[in-house]
Amino acid sequence: MVECMDRANGGSEVELTNEIKGLPEGSISLNGKEVSSFQVFALEFRNSWVKQLKDFESVSNSTVLKAPVLVQSTFEVTGEPLDTYLDLTGWHKGVAFVNGFNIGRYFKVGPQQRLYVPSPLLKTGNNTITIFEQLEVGSDIKFVSTPNIG
Repeated sequence: MVECMDRANGGSEVELTNEIKGLPEGSISLNGKEVSSFQVFALEFRNSWVKQLKDFESVSNSTVLKAPVLVQSTFEVTGEPLDTYLDLTGWHKGVAFVNGFNIGRYFKVGPQQRLYVPSPLLKTGNNTITIFEQLEVGSDIKFVSTPNIG
């Protein structure tokens, strides 16, 4: 998997001209063997697509999961929903959704360590969290009352 996570939008004309993103020119190898054919496609996590995801395989031990992976779980809110923060300490890098809404990207090197979840995204009763983890699956997903912005 190759992530094209940013774009060049500053610097001198020479720097912008020589800016390269994605796969390098020339041969590409995997485990020391040249790859001659591969498919390129975008992973577009649109809200409508994330909301229709279902039929995930049940896993009781996160150590069996290998990234990149898409995981989904449900949680229950009792009473009136409140603003909260999603704490993904132990996870590495990815994007998180609550009830199909993209609440943001996370990356263990920061700067932001918790993602804000406004109360209107939550509902009393069952809610769904979906996470696309690119590098290292964590063992806990927690909601906490305070931010950690690094």
